[in-house]
Amino acid sequence: MIQYCMEQDGASFDDVKLIPNDITDEPAALEAHQTDSVWIFYGWSGVNAEVEGVECDFWNFSDIAPELDYYTPLIVANNTFLEEDPETAKAFLDATRKGYEYAIEHPKEAADMLIEGDSTGSLTGSEELVYASQEWLSGQYIADEEQWGVFDPERWDAFYGWLYENGLVEHDLRGCGYSNDYLS
Repeated sequence: MIQYCMEQDGASFDDVKLIPNDITDEPAALEAHQTDSVWIFYGWSGVNAEVEGVECDFWNFSDIAPELDYYTPLIVANNTFLEEDPETAKAFLDATRKGYEYAIEHPKEAADMLIEGDSTGSLTGSEELVYASQEWLSGQYIADEEQWGVFDPERWDAFYGWLYENGLVEHDLRGCGYSNDYLS
């Protein structure tokens, strides 16, 4: 994906030196010049750069190549389960939808719940980031649809087509692998 975007933008991928991505604080790594660029999830690392006051450039893959406008994160279930127990799948997605809708309407309270539920202690000291991240994410959960969880087949098939046409999957997956059938 990086190579494709660089080529679409007229750059040479030969100029890139890939390193193992064991970076856990992307803004700090950029500021310390441990790396010149890093692939991030904006809802956490990009927001963290803002919170930490680290100036950096950011672009979405889809800014350069609209076919790379893929969904993330995803919820995956196997076909056998869906065929044998569609009501459980529907109930799970309904409960998940309610959680996302709550987070959309109440970002601070959702962030509080995340912080309170962190039994690992990994969020201790990062409360400002959690609140800022959830505030930003609350505007993204249904940014392109009227309802949480709805897949746009044309959008997903464009990404599937790109994967196939670039030899990253063996089979053309367009038209499969997603469904709106289990949403309430």
